[in-house]
Amino acid sequence: MKDFHKSPWLIHYDASSCNGCDIEVLACTMPRYDVERFGIINTGNPMHADIFLVTGGVNKQNAAVVKQIYDQIPEPKVVVAVGTCACTGGIFKECYNINGGVDTVIPVDVYVPGCAARPESIIDGVVKALGIYQKRHDELLAALNEAEEMESEKAKKAEEKAKAEEKAKAEEKAKTEEKLEKKEDKAEAKADKKEEKADKKEEKTEAKADKKEEKTEAKATKKEEKKEEEAKEKEEKKPENKPSNNNNKNNNNSNKKKKGKKKKKKK
Repeated sequence: MKDFHKSPWLIHYDASSCNGCDIEVLACTMPRYDVERFGIINTGNPMHADIFLVTGGVNKQNAAVVKQIYDQIPEPKVVVAVGTCACTGGIFKECYNINGGVDTVIPVDVYVPGCAARPESIIDGVVKALGIYQKRHDELLAALNEAEEMESEKAKKAEEKAKAEEKAKAEEKAKTEEKLEKKEDKAEAKADKKEEKADKKEEKTEAKADKKEEKTEAKATKKEEKKEEEAKEKEEKKPENKPSNNNNKNNNNSNKKKKGKKKKKKK
């Protein structure tokens, strides 16, 4: 009892006893034996109980009730069969309506024989049941702690995995962004080169056009100058040619007169 960390509660169920064992169980709670000095309390709710104490043999009518109460008690739990009837069926074992002891329906951990069982034996059996209960409690606690540790490790691993995945995603995102930036830079550089080429072509075409215009203007000016020179030459030649024309006319007229005179003389 020194190593027990809580006050154990028990629930008592009378399967089909002659009430002899039931009276001895009640005697355990009286001041003479005072089982409550160990912190043991009798409860009527199976969900609050740690120990299931059964008296009497199990018959066909109460077997389902015994099983139901056992299932309602939370783990860890211990079953104590008190009295010969609860242990083996006792003098009623061969009866048509008796299944036998409690272990024919549920597992039993401690057997307290006697018809009826003495209070000292019952208390001794309950104390042994407490040792079994404590062992199971420690095992269950260790299993729960182990399960919690495993869950925490799983959660830690999952968290680490999630962080690693997030990191990998961030790195991939950064890489893709770098690639996109490089592509954009390349595209911009290509566009700049194209623009430079286009500008150079435009400059060349403009320069060619300017040269053509200059040539055409130069040709036009030359033509105009030639025309002007020709016109000047013509203007310069006109006054010199006029008197010569008059002289020619006069000469022609004189020649005509002479011819006319000659014809008259012949006549």
